[in-house]
Amino acid sequence: MRWLHTGGIFPALSESTAELTIEAVTAAKNYGTIVSYDLNYRPSLWKSRGGLDQARKVNLRIAKYVDVMIGVEAEGLSPESDQIETQTFQRLIEKTLQESPHLKVVATTMRRVIVHESIADELVDRLERAYLGLPVGDPFDEGTLVGPLISAAAGARMQESIARAITDGGVLVAGGTLLDPDSPAAYMRPALVRMPKQTAVVREET
Repeated sequence: MRWLHTGGIFPALSESTAELTIEAVTAAKNYGTIVSYDLNYRPSLWKSRGGLDQARKVNLRIAKYVDVMIGVEAEGLSPESDQIETQTFQRLIEKTLQESPHLKVVATTMRRVIVHESIADELVDRLERAYLGLPVGDPFDEGTLVGPLISAAAGARMQESIARAITDGGVLVAGGTLLDPDSPAAYMRPALVRMPKQTAVVREET
């Protein structure tokens, strides 16, 4: 195995899954495998286990074996925040590197992109080509970059959110439809929606 990717949801499920995650990343490093980790902090999963403080303790144990760290979320600050300050994320990235200087890459992702109108059309065109070019399919197939959603219900929620965005004046540029409606797995191309303004659905995680 050349690369192992995991994320913060699995270790948040229980103490045993946290230990299993640490066991997996430790073994991967022993074999020289690149390890990437998406912090993906979910308050609802950690609230009964010590909240953000406990999540940070677990993540710091995992981080010792990680090469690529994705996400620098903190309490009250996430990609869904109404006000996203680039400088704040930069400071959090710098803090992460101070705590774990061995990391080769530290990055964060945004579910929204706010761009000046002078370059919006060009950016949307480039993103549309990228989205439509993503290979969607069985995660075990070589070359697949996008697997199925966790359930058909998740696919339905995604489509409901897209419908709300369109009602709010948004335009579905790419994706957002089931590729195989007869399949029990929800294979969907990632959706790209162009919004005229900030609305409630944009700030919600589907």
